[in-house]
Amino acid sequence: LMDDEPDGGRMFLERLTACLTKALRVNELRPIERAEAGRALGTLGDPRKEVTGVDKIPFCQVPAGWFWMGSPDDDDRAFPDEMPMHPQRIARKFEVSKFPITQGQFDEFVHASDGYMDDQWWTTAGLRWRRNRFENARYEFPFTLPNHPVVGVTYFEAVAFCSWLTIRMQVQGHLTANQVVRLPSEAEWEAAARGDLKSSEHELATERVNPRRYPFGDDIQRQHANFLGTGIMTTSAVGCFPLGVSAQLCEEMSGNAWEWTSTIWRDNYDNYVPDETSASAASRVIRGGSYINGAKEARCAYRNKYNPANHDQYVSFRVVLGTKLPSA
Repeated sequence: LMDDEPDGGRMFLERLTACLTKALRVNELRPIERAEAGRALGTLGDPRKEVTGVDKIPFCQVPAGWFWMGSPDDDDRAFPDEMPMHPQRIARKFEVSKFPITQGQFDEFVHASDGYMDDQWWTTAGLRWRRNRFENARYEFPFTLPNHPVVGVTYFEAVAFCSWLTIRMQVQGHLTANQVVRLPSEAEWEAAARGDLKSSEHELATERVNPRRYPFGDDIQRQHANFLGTGIMTTSAVGCFPLGVSAQLCEEMSGNAWEWTSTIWRDNYDNYVPDETSASAASRVIRGGSYINGAKEARCAYRNKYNPANHDQYVSFRVVLGTKLPSA
């Protein structure tokens, strides 16, 4: 329709994007159809400011408490590095972003005058990586839609984004002086995915010792997540899987893209004492699986070891609002 038509131009575009936005949440549509609606929305201009900008990021509450971390010995889907399953305490409540950080949100950091190239946001190891990045051209992945999870980001870039967003939110009055934006620890990520935290270790011990496999229950179907079985075979716009919501109301903690955590990798949970030293260049734990991974990798307990300098098309991150971790 021409711009001078009564129902054309901007009005038509607004109606179209509104319809596409609604389509993302229509469970009667196939996941591939919702993903197509998300791609069209990203191309035309996604009106959801909460997923394309950093000033209205939605967060979900996760209480302090105890939960079962890892997998039981008799779980035939589990791997040795998920064991032994053990009671894990979350000492302080926190908030976690409802979705992974999107390309549009990360772009604000990249293009801000005080953003990506400002040394103050980077750790020493991160600055060293950034210098090498510009000295040695790297392959840029063709994932540019603003409403999709940002991928191709290293751990160092994710940490720098968090440091930048901390100051931005403090200046705007959204954070107190002792609160920060940061990556979730491995334990926090799993607590947000599993949910149902208990107030004490004793209360936890009286509950079942087989915690839910996935954020949304004990089984996974195509309507739950963007994983290999769904057949999308690329990232999808955040918000395409309303049936994949966790008990804490987080979405897409299974599939779509792996997510960085702050925790340094350990081979198992024997005598588990997590190390959150942010300045270290040690390998980190990533969680959640991606669009090319199967059902096993999409489980709450599945862990993967990743070099912090890795930047590929399968890894993103989400952020936490909370106090600093003890060793961060």
